[in-house]
Amino acid sequence: MVNKEGTRAGAIGVFVTPANLGLYTTIASTFFFATYLSNYRKTLSLILLFASAATIILTFSRTSYITLVFVLFIVFFIYRNSDKALFSIKTVFLGILPALLVVYWLIFYSPLSDVFLKTDADDMYQARLDHWLIGLEIFKRSPIIGVGVNTHVEYINHSISFVKEIHNKFLSSNPIHNTHIIIMAETGIIGFIAWIYFIFSSIIKAKRTWLSTTMLFSL
Repeated sequence: MVNKEGTRAGAIGVFVTPANLGLYTTIASTFFFATYLSNYRKTLSLILLFASAATIILTFSRTSYITLVFVLFIVFFIYRNSDKALFSIKTVFLGILPALLVVYWLIFYSPLSDVFLKTDADDMYQARLDHWLIGLEIFKRSPIIGVGVNTHVEYINHSISFVKEIHNKFLSSNPIHNTHIIIMAETGIIGFIAWIYFIFSSIIKAKRTWLSTTMLFSL
């Protein structure tokens, strides 16, 4: 562990940002949690799940912490409700509220709360908000088809109006810290609709697959 830019704890590693490792290990954690719930090599799945989660903790990536909580709750929620409607008021309430309570505990009362509260958190939250506003402004300029895949950072740096208004190197040299806003800015409303359809269709497909798997094992 090192002191990141003299402001907060950060992880030693070869990645430009710990978020890259955090994303990979979040995906891995989701996979191993799903195999554990599906009773596939449960002991090994549990060991690898804890190893992935421990790696996420060591990245000191606050976004990854919160994302992991929500993703694991979603997976467990789909598993427990594979035979029920996922988007009823009851099931959504029972799925979202526990996740929010865990996130609240994680930020304010857990051993990791200092990473959220006694650091550069205020500056980072403001930077994210500014980044999101920039992304929404890009979307307003090209709302139908966007500005092109993987181009929003270049667009910011080649736009005279943005160059005049942005005096923060972080904002002009880093991708927007929100995948959904990036997709909206780069692919417009057409790509964003396709993205939302992909997310919900994937959840519904996972629910059906889990239900059929559960029925198969019960035979």
